[in-house]
Amino acid sequence: AAQFTVEHRMKQGLAVLFAYTFSKALDNVGEMTSVAGSYTGFQDVYCPRCDKSRSDQDETHVVRWSMNYELPFGPHKQFLNHGFAAVALGGWAASTVYTFDSGRPLSVSATNNSHSFSGGGYRPNVVPGISPKLPGGSPHGSHIHAGATYFNPAAFVQPANFTFGNASRYLANINNPYNWNLDAMLEKNQYIGERYVLTFRGEAFNALNNVIFSGPTTSVSSATFGKIASLSQTNTPRNIQVSARFTF
Repeated sequence: AAQFTVEHRMKQGLAVLFAYTFSKALDNVGEMTSVAGSYTGFQDVYCPRCDKSRSDQDETHVVRWSMNYELPFGPHKQFLNHGFAAVALGGWAASTVYTFDSGRPLSVSATNNSHSFSGGGYRPNVVPGISPKLPGGSPHGSHIHAGATYFNPAAFVQPANFTFGNASRYLANINNPYNWNLDAMLEKNQYIGERYVLTFRGEAFNALNNVIFSGPTTSVSSATFGKIASLSQTNTPRNIQVSARFTF
C-alpha cells in the first residue's frame, strides 16, 4: 500500500485533511466471520494455494477528505466582532466529510459438481479467451438499472462432474459498485458572557442522498448470472438531525 496525506491545520478558521490510499491485498482464506468479510473454507482442502486471490477486503483506491470552516465574524473574530451583527452572524461553522471506496472484488460461484465434502466456495470454470470485463466497463452509479449486464457471463461455465472450478476466488479485474458519501454539518455557537455557550447544530448524513446499489447475480447456475437482477440499496438514505447543547 501507499498513502498520501495532506493536512492544513486550523488557521484563520479553516482546517482541511485529505488522505488517499492505493493498495492491493492478497490472501487465500478471507475473514473468519461475515462481520469483516466472508469465509467459506477452501474449495479443495488439499490445495489451499488454489484459493489465493485478491482479498475480499481489497479496495484499490480509498479517499477521505474532511473540512471545517469557521466564519470570520463575531466575538474574537476578524470582522463584525461587536454589536448586533456579531450576535447574528458570529459563531457559525460548517463541516463536510467525503469518502470514496473503489469497490470490493467480485466473487462468482457454482454448484458443487465435485460431489466432495470440502469446505465450500465452489467456483465455475473460466472460458479460455473470453474476458469477463465488458467493453465499456461495468455500469456504476446512475448507469445501474434493473437487468443491466455487469460482467460477461459467457466467460464462465459450470465445471464438469467430479471436478473443481478454476476461476479465482475473487476476480482480478471486476469489482462491486464503488461507494461514495458526503456528510455535512452546520452549527452556530452563541456565547453568553464568557462562561456559557449555547450551540445549535444541524447534521446531514449522506447529504446528497446518494444511492449505492448492490452488485450483480454471481451464481453461474442463475438465469440472471452477470446481471443486476433487481435494484437493492446497500447504503443508508439521507438522514438529518438537529440538536442544541448548553455548555457551562
